[in-house]
Amino acid sequence: MQVKSQAGVSSFDEYRESVEGRSDCRKFYFAVHSPSPELSQLEPAGAVELLRPAEIAELVVRYGLVDWIIGKAG
Repeated sequence: MQVKSQAGVSSFDEYRESVEGRSDCRKFYFAVHSPSPELSQLEPAGAVELLRPAEIAELVVRYGLVDWIIGKAG
């Protein structure tokens, strides 16, 4: 997993290339709080899942992490 506060397509591509061909994991994640406009529009395919703010928020709600996040922020 790669976590970035800000990132663009080049950072995403660099991470994707670094994990390409690895057989120790089936899925890799690239989470970014503030993606560039180009990264916001990217539709990635393959083993790297791109988690932008909307996807992160959806996962937080789905897995019941709202209270945990509020506790960490406060």
